[in-house]
Amino acid sequence: MSKFLQPAIVIAVVFAICGIFWTILFLGAGLPLKFLASWLFSFAVGTVFTAVVWYGLKNLFVNN
Repeated sequence: MSKFLQPAIVIAVVFAICGIFWTILFLGAGLPLKFLASWLFSFAVGTVFTAVVWYGLKNLFVNN
């Protein structure tokens, strides 16, 4: 495992888990479960949101 690949895999797993979490949250908030598109959309939005928060917090702590 290279020094770059290992954290990339960990981050990918964390994003996937958070994406699933946000998907459940968004579906629970009333998005239609029967449409696969809404599931994929909420998964993507949740993953991107998690990534933005992750990098935001990382930059906040690294810069300070």
